[in-house]
Amino acid sequence: MSTHACLAYETKKGWFTIYSHGDGYPSCTGAQLLRCYSKREDFMKLVDMGDMSWPDPSQTYSNWEHCKTLGWSKEYFDSQLNGVKTRFFKTFDELKKYADSSMSAGYIYFMSLKHKSIYVSVYRSPHEFTPAI
Repeated sequence: MSTHACLAYETKKGWFTIYSHGDGYPSCTGAQLLRCYSKREDFMKLVDMGDMSWPDPSQTYSNWEHCKTLGWSKEYFDSQLNGVKTRFFKTFDELKKYADSSMSAGYIYFMSLKHKSIYVSVYRSPHEFTPAI
């Protein structure tokens, strides 16, 4: 079973989010985000790519080469493209509700307008995410 996660960033209009399928724990997805996507513009570009296996641009579900390795047919891939795009929510509460009910996400990694670093929400309690040393 995979540990699902949500990756999201806030704009003045609301929140943009995607689904990350596996290894959602802070020791894996969290560490990868801090290592490679800790700058806001990099994090936003990653989220804008759409749903993914885990935070790696080559692992997005809009990448045909990656989906072939998952055993997807070209027809199935084409039919799924609308489901892999970035989702928009007006409030963080709406995002959390969707992450819980539709994604079964254990973690939400997010960047708000107020904070410059990546935060993680675990069981609906936001905490600043910092690497374990």
